[in-house]
Amino acid sequence: MKKSKIIIISIFTVVLVLGVIIAVFFPALPLYFQMKRECPTINRTVEKFDFTGDIPKDFKKITSCGITLEAPSDMYRKNPDSSVELYVCGEEKNYNAVVMFYEPFDVSEYDAPELSYDELEPLCSYLNEDVPQSLYELQKFNLRLNSNDFNMRNKGIAETFLRLAVSKELLAGQDKCSHVYSFESNDAEGFIYEYETSRNDTEYVVNIYPKGNYNTEYSVLVRAENPETARQIITTVRITEE
Repeated sequence: MKKSKIIIISIFTVVLVLGVIIAVFFPALPLYFQMKRECPTINRTVEKFDFTGDIPKDFKKITSCGITLEAPSDMYRKNPDSSVELYVCGEEKNYNAVVMFYEPFDVSEYDAPELSYDELEPLCSYLNEDVPQSLYELQKFNLRLNSNDFNMRNKGIAETFLRLAVSKELLAGQDKCSHVYSFESNDAEGFIYEYETSRNDTEYVVNIYPKGNYNTEYSVLVRAENPETARQIITTVRITEE
């Protein structure tokens, strides 16, 4: 009986000592496990959008909502009397390609919805990064994060990281979001989100900003049965107004 008590006391002592060590040296460990549980795509990386195929010569230019792109020659404006800038080609209700433009979005009054500047500064300092000054820069910073950046020893920084990890999950870990690509042209940069849809086609959402002036977000959705067609269209996307 005494031997059993000694064993129990020894186990309790070891657990207590481990608890003290974790609390003192790794206070953010519980937050790390929470992050791994709630943010399964934390280590997803942004890929370079690299398309080297040719653009068909019969593609035509379409300009809307500050964006110009090239699309299949049989693409037409659906419901031209509507305020929705939607272009389609193919049979009714079974389109083989769709392009939908969104009105430019003013983000000049940027205020990080996830965290304030003062809250971001300690994490950015720890990672040797500049504090994001625009919505695009915040997304860029956010999408670069991975579990190796987690700080086990500073609970405050870890809490900030967890909040950003949840934000990354919303950006890049949405249901059926299969890839995130970086977009860059001569005058713009941004991100492309790829989705596999229930229609067995591929959908891309392109969010871009004028280089060096991230006050306006331009967006277009491109969907096609043939991913090659969608990528051909995306390759031609350009901003057409300041």
